[in-house]
Amino acid sequence: MLVYKSENIILIIICISILACNVNSNSKLPDISNIEKIVEIKNFEKALFQTNVKGQPFSQERLLNDFPAFYPFYANELMQWDSQDTTKWKNALLEFTKNQDIQSLYDSVSVKFNNLETINKELVTAFKYFQYYFPDHKIPDVVYFISGFRQMALTLDNDVLGIGLDMHMGKDFKYYNATGYPKYSINQFTKEHLSSHAMEVWAQQIHPEPLPVSRFIDEMIYRGKMLYFLDLVLPSVSDHLKIGYETDQLDWCKNNEKEIWEFFVEKKILFENTSAKFKYYINDGPHSNGMPKKAPGKIGRWVGWQIVRKFMDQNPDVSVQELFEISDGAKILKKSKYKP
Repeated sequence: MLVYKSENIILIIICISILACNVNSNSKLPDISNIEKIVEIKNFEKALFQTNVKGQPFSQERLLNDFPAFYPFYANELMQWDSQDTTKWKNALLEFTKNQDIQSLYDSVSVKFNNLETINKELVTAFKYFQYYFPDHKIPDVVYFISGFRQMALTLDNDVLGIGLDMHMGKDFKYYNATGYPKYSINQFTKEHLSSHAMEVWAQQIHPEPLPVSRFIDEMIYRGKMLYFLDLVLPSVSDHLKIGYETDQLDWCKNNEKEIWEFFVEKKILFENTSAKFKYYINDGPHSNGMPKKAPGKIGRWVGWQIVRKFMDQNPDVSVQELFEISDGAKILKKSKYKP
């Protein structure tokens, strides 16, 4: 039977650990000072609602001209105004923007994100790091939007990275409880999580998950790679924001890393190829099945993250691009020498 430790740690040890981590991470940061700003950032939500301003003529042509890829996707796929007839888009758009609840939502978003300078700077810096590690890859346009809580972030091929501002209004936002999203998800609907959500979706775009997923270890490592990508492009963002945990949940994982690993080994599920037997440790949720109640959901992702970090520490000659090309999770586990 596994015994899990409490969160009580001596304060001075916490401080020393934090200082050590900061020093180590900063010393490894690449120089991106010579990489010029390469990201075009657009506000689709403002352009959308400007079509419903009194005294201004409606111009769907302007939306199509300014957002040639995103507007058709928004109309047909995201909002499901499913039609190739742009006249029907126009009618649906006007109905959407005139809806009182949507107008109230837009007003709230406009207040919350009245100044996007800090977020824009964080995203621009993230893509500078991305260009450093992936110099041959295309950089997308970043498009902010609102959709009535339909999507947190999305990609259109390699051309657009869309970010739903209405999904980052803060966990106490008045409309969230009526959306049907569970509390553990709503806790991540904050401005502080925005850059992590956006860049993780971008990571999944440039490195799609191989399908079908064969084994638990492969899924763990794939998810770990996505989080390691966030380490690279968002080095100043806290780990709990990257994975979507509360700070005490992250502390619990750190304090019980050995016991978590022993749980997976003893259950003999590392090489399990039936997803129903390990999905509880990959998917988000209030806790991880079979573990203590304090064990957060998606704990397999967190373990995969630690394995990938260990692998890169143990194999300094492996580039980030080479890491992404390794599909065999067992190979990464073995070469990581992971043993918490």
